[in-house]
Amino acid sequence: MVLRARADSLSFPPRSVPYAALTATFSKIDATTKRLEISAYLTHFLVEVIQKTPDDLLKSVYLCINRVRPSSSSLGPRSSSSTKQS
Repeated sequence: MVLRARADSLSFPPRSVPYAALTATFSKIDATTKRLEISAYLTHFLVEVIQKTPDDLLKSVYLCINRVRPSSSSLGPRSSSSTKQS
């Protein structure tokens, strides 16, 4: 069984991703308990972002995981006691 989100459910112009499209997606996700439907809604949103504004994909993913930027630990190597030589 393949679940498909309705084509008209998240249409947005191909300029930038409106925050309303993301909140509409989260509202639909919040209204269901079915994991396949949740995946379908989020997948449909991300596919729309990729097709219309690929530059906004990373920003959209960060908002989906409740972050505004990458964590500081992923910005570069850190020195730890296990990597120091005597």
